[in-house]
Amino acid sequence: MLLKIQGVDKEPIDMIAADFRYHKSCLDNFMNRQTSVASCSVANNDQYEVAFKHLAEEIIDKMLTQRSPCYITQLCNRYCEILHQLGVPNATNYRTSGLSRRILDHYGTRIQIIPQRGKANLV
Repeated sequence: MLLKIQGVDKEPIDMIAADFRYHKSCLDNFMNRQTSVASCSVANNDQYEVAFKHLAEEIIDKMLTQRSPCYITQLCNRYCEILHQLGVPNATNYRTSGLSRRILDHYGTRIQIIPQRGKANLV
């Protein structure tokens, strides 16, 4: 049967069935695969670190040296640009809440993030 589906000496034959279903165990196995996501995230962790270090240098220059505040959305957009330049897939999906937490962890009390009603948080 497998040779017939693969198409011996011919082009492969598509299997079409109106009631085609996976076995429950096969479907569970397929849906629970996480190796590709895990390996991708491990490979990109270094790029996220490099991008954050670059952004941190810009923050030090602009905000701590020049004492010029900005919005977290501006920082997040810049961080996404840096990630995109490094070739990180889905770089534009990075959230401002994750960046806020990372900035606070990195700088501690030297920087404050102030919530603004109806606007982006002010850093």
